[in-house]
Amino acid sequence: MMQDSYGFMWMGTINGLNRYNGKEFTVVHPELPGSLLLPDSRIRSITEDKNGYIWIRTFSNTLFCYDPKLESMIDYDPQNKLKIFTQIAVLPSGDVWMWGDKGCCRVRYVNGKMETWKPDHEKLFEQPILCVFEDSNRRVWIGSREELFMVDGDVVHSMLKGTTVFNVYEADNLYFIGGNSIIIFDNKRSSFLPAIYYAKDRASTHARSCMLMKGF
Repeated sequence: MMQDSYGFMWMGTINGLNRYNGKEFTVVHPELPGSLLLPDSRIRSITEDKNGYIWIRTFSNTLFCYDPKLESMIDYDPQNKLKIFTQIAVLPSGDVWMWGDKGCCRVRYVNGKMETWKPDHEKLFEQPILCVFEDSNRRVWIGSREELFMVDGDVVHSMLKGTTVFNVYEADNLYFIGGNSIIIFDNKRSSFLPAIYYAKDRASTHARSCMLMKGF
């Protein structure tokens, strides 16, 4: 369930996306006419971006984009015929990032139009991505199973190889949660500090992490 910026209530069900305007319900079935995307009305999650578009992830992990003003679906990436991603986030900059086992994708609004961009780095292109995070300097960090990347504009930088990163947090510094360690990036010096190991013998299975009390 989600309330959008106009006050409408959106509810995901196994039979479509329901919008309630205070008086009546409107049902939206995610499908894109003329596309290879298979219709899927089983709603897993709903996200509104800063431009008012509604992003819908179905149980098949297909991501649809709905324009409430036009009351229609938008093909945000015509080159991607499947649009299968397991995660989506609206970053502080307003960019929409989606990622999963088939790489990652960024949607940015320029002069009122959607621009879709995908990293062409061989280890980011259609490879499993575990997390995407935008820091206070507008740098985007991408964690994979074997490497940590940083995206500045449209340029991809490899930051750490042989490192699995599941999640990222920021206080004064950046904290990258790995399989057996926490990797710290000093924002002031723009360099990595010695890692903090919590499972030296073997990598642990990451389930969930959080940051409390502004970094403590």
